[in-house]
Parts: sequence; structure tokens; C-alpha cells
Amino acid sequence: MAESQFSIDTSKYELNWSDWKSCDEDVIAKLNGLIKALKSLEVDAVTILPKLQIGYQASIRIFGENGQDLCKPKVVSTWLSLLLTLASSKGVTGESVASSFAKGCGGCMVYTILMVVGCFPSEDNVKLAFDFFRYILADVDGKIVELDEVRKLSSLLVESIPADDEGIKVRAICLALHCYYNMSDTQEINLKTLLNPIEGLGALCTSKSFVEDMRSNPSSTIDILKQSMMNKSFSESFVRNQWR
Repeated sequence: MAESQFSIDTSKYELNWSDWKSCDEDVIAKLNGLIKALKSLEVDAVTILPKLQIGYQASIRIFGENGQDLCKPKVVSTWLSLLLTLASSKGVTGESVASSFAKGCGGCMVYTILMVVGCFPSEDNVKLAFDFFRYILADVDGKIVELDEVRKLSSLLVESIPADDEGIKVRAICLALHCYYNMSDTQEINLKTLLNPIEGLGALCTSKSFVEDMRSNPSSTIDILKQSMMNKSFSESFVRNQWR
């Protein structure tokens, strides 16, 4: 009779709002501890993921509760490293990662990651986000969201943030963009044009059937996707019709 395995106490790896409110050094240490435990398989990613506040609460820490402040760059790079570690862990899906972001929405996940990279535009951060999308989309060669596209999209997204009467830019953490105001019609149209593909990409990231298609026949799946983007039909409605 095989010996029963001892269950590991995962409580020390849980990540909640009180952890995010700690000093930068403690936040970084907590995130690094999680990364180390996941890579060594000391803790199972699928098991611990529901207990990790890695989206909405993280973005509040990164941008400040008023959306006007920025944390230290090391917090961001470590957070992106944790997201990548989770995305590359066995059994983790885009849907499970997105569940921690605003509304549990894939579009908000993509939006937040790109906004963070745009505000902290180091090459390491761009590469971490690029690799995150590669793993979460089962896109080994990074053809769906290319490295330079991550760089350009994140930069354009930050540039598109409108300022208030005092010239202060408020960073949103949700595609609904309720905190954006004083936008001209042109600004609103330009921002919506940018957000449409982000929302579509979020839908792809959380689509189980799309990832299955990518794993079984990546070339034809990418061809269909790229053609839809050229035809300007790359949107959540396209994803729903193409991969159910």
C-alpha cells in the first residue's frame, strides 16, 4: 500500500489585499517566494491560483488607489514574472488567471498588463508580457502578439489616457473606463479603436477552444486569426462565432 502524501499547507503562499498594502520590500519578497515555490513545484499552481489576488488588487497597488500614482519598478517586474510563471505552469488557463482581474474579464487582464508595461516600459517588462501571452495563448513562436506589438500597444495605450482639468492622468484598471472624463469625440473614437483589439485578445486568452485549436493546429488557427484582424473583424464577437 502506497504511503499517503502529506498535504502541503499553502496558506503562507496566499496573496491578498493586506499583502499588497505591505512595504515594497515585503511585496517583492512575497512575490519572489511564490515564484520560487511554483517553479520548484512546492505548491501547485492550479491549487493556489484561486487564493492569489494577482489582478485587480495588484493593479491598485501599482497605480495607486486614485489611479494617479506609480509603485517602484521592481514591484512591477516581479509581478509580471509571477504572471509568467503562472501562465507557464501546468493546468493554468487564461480564464483562471483572468478571474483575479476586474470583472474576471480577459479584456481587463490584457488591458491592465499592457497599461502596466506602458507605464514601466523597460525591455525586460515588454519581454515578460510577450512571454505571458505566448504561454497563455499556447502560441510557442509568439506570432499572435509579437514582441514589437506588445511594445507599441502598451505605449499607445498610455499615450491615449486623457488628462483632467489639472493635467493629471488617471489610469483605469477596467475596459469600462468609468474614470476617464473630459474626452473629446476624437479621443473617444481613437481610444475605442485601440481597445477593440485588446478586448478581442482578452476573449482569445480566456477561450478554452481557441487554445485547444492552437495546440492541435497552430498554423491554420493563426492564419484565420490574422485574416480576421486584416478584415477588422478581430473582436469578441468574432471569437464567439469562430471558437465556441
